[in-house]
Amino acid sequence: MARTTAVKVKAVLLENYDTDTAPSLTAFIDIATVMTDRLVTCAAADSQTLTVSELLQIETLLAAHYYQHADQGFKRKQTGDASGEFHGKTDEGLRSTQYGQSAMNLDWTGCLRKISKGVTKGKAVWLGKARSAETEYKDRD
Repeated sequence: MARTTAVKVKAVLLENYDTDTAPSLTAFIDIATVMTDRLVTCAAADSQTLTVSELLQIETLLAAHYYQHADQGFKRKQTGDASGEFHGKTDEGLRSTQYGQSAMNLDWTGCLRKISKGVTKGKAVWLGKARSAETEYKDRD
């Protein structure tokens, strides 16, 4: 269940929200909720807990981050001959928008940084043969 609302996300987006078309923020909030739930799981694995307020703010910023990917904000505009340069690169993960960066800054556990880099905690698995099935190495010379 989402912690944030469209009103809160719009308040964070400010002029970066397209009030002309007023797109729904539901899909972006849903994605942010999944990411925030993943953050909670990661933090719990390290015996850490974020407050309800921290999770609300992080989820709001993540929703703004995902909205910004769909509707990139202008870095630079030009009216004559209509030109524009946009913020961020989608291949930079959460670092690609100011909202993603702010969410990572609020996450003192470091889990969002790990998730953004694709690093997850898990067990190492040996893919070789069992010790008893290994053959001793011998040079052919």
